[in-house]
Amino acid sequence: MTPEDDLLILCAQQNFNQSHLKSVLQCISNEKLDWDYVFDIASSQGVAPLIYTNLRKCSQESFIIPDNVKSSFEKVYIQNQAFKHEVEESISEILSFLANRSIKVMLLTSTALDTLIYNDQSATFSHDTDLLLGVRRIELSDIEYQEIVEFFSSISSRFKYFTDQFNVNYEYYEFDFFEHHDLTINGMLPINFNEVWKNSWEYKLNGFQVHLMDAEDLLISLCISSARKRFFRLKNMCDINETILKFTEAKKGCMSINWDEFIRRAKAYRCNDMIYAALLVVIKCFRLRVPEYVLQNLPSNQFRAGSINSICERKSFSNLSNYSQLYSNSGLFGRTFNRSLLLPYSTYNLKQFLHKFTYVLMNDQRKKMIN
Repeated sequence: MTPEDDLLILCAQQNFNQSHLKSVLQCISNEKLDWDYVFDIASSQGVAPLIYTNLRKCSQESFIIPDNVKSSFEKVYIQNQAFKHEVEESISEILSFLANRSIKVMLLTSTALDTLIYNDQSATFSHDTDLLLGVRRIELSDIEYQEIVEFFSSISSRFKYFTDQFNVNYEYYEFDFFEHHDLTINGMLPINFNEVWKNSWEYKLNGFQVHLMDAEDLLISLCISSARKRFFRLKNMCDINETILKFTEAKKGCMSINWDEFIRRAKAYRCNDMIYAALLVVIKCFRLRVPEYVLQNLPSNQFRAGSINSICERKSFSNLSNYSQLYSNSGLFGRTFNRSLLLPYSTYNLKQFLHKFTYVLMNDQRKKMIN
C-alpha cells in the first residue's frame, strides 16, 4: 500500500472519528502526497463523495486540500447529489409500477446499502443498482415480460443525462427474475434463491413494501461482489466494513449477524473461500474485527487458506491502483490482465475455474460476433 492508499482507506469510513482524523493529519504531515492519484483512485473506485466528506473535516484542522483537487472532488460530490435525487424519484416510480402488478421486489447492492447501512446517501456512489423481482420469467406472459422490459428501459434512459453531462457511464437499473446472475457469478455458485427470499426482511420504503436480504445473505452478497471486482476495490471493501460494523452494533436480534449461519450458507453456496479472502482483505486494510472462529472455519482447507493469506500479505498485490481499471479493450478477453487476478483465481476450485474460463471465452466470442 502507498501512503495515498493509506489516506484513502482512512477516509473511506462513514463514522469518521477523532482517531481517523489524527491518523490522516499524521499521514499528510509525514508524506508528500500525490493528490491527483488520491482523486483518481477515489473517483474510479466509487468513494469520491465519502472521501471528500471526510477530507473536509480534516481541512478544519488547518489542512488545505490543493485547489485543483478540491475542485474535482466538489464537482463529483455535487453531481452525486443530483444523481441521488433522481434515484430517489425513480425508485418510487418503480415500486409503484411493480406494486400495481403484485410483483415483489428485493433491493440489492447500492439501494439496499443506502436503506440499511449508510446514514448519508449523498456520500455514497454507484453506477447502477440491481433489483430482484419476485417472479420467474416462465410465470409471465410475453406481453407482461415486454411491458416490464420497456418500463425499466424508459427509467434507465433518464440517467443518460448523467452519462452525457458528467462523462460517467450510468446504467442504473438492472433487474432479474427471482434470481440474479451477479450473485451466482453467471451460474458458477449454487445460490439457493428460494432460501434467500424466505429469509429476507420486509421493509417499508417510500410507502411501498420491499424485501431486503437478511444480515447473513447481504454480507455474503457483498463478499461475492468484492470477489467479482478482485477484492481490493475500495467501494467494495468499504461496503463490507460498514455492513459488519452496523450489524455488530446491533449485537442481538434480527439485525445482528449469526456467524454460524453465515458460515453454513457460505459453504452451501460454495463461495466460502471467496468470502474468506474478502473478509481477510478488509481486516487487513480497515483493521476490522471478525470473530477468529469465523476465519478458521471458512476456508476449504489449510492449503487454500495459506495461499490466500500469502497473496494478501504481498504488498505488490494490494496496491489500489491495480484495481482501478478492470476492463480494457487491449486486455485479455476485454479485461485488464495483471497480478490482481491471482487472488480471485486462488479462491476457485477446479470446477469453478473451468466454469469461469469457459464463460469468459464464450462471452468474448459473442462480443466479436456482435461487433
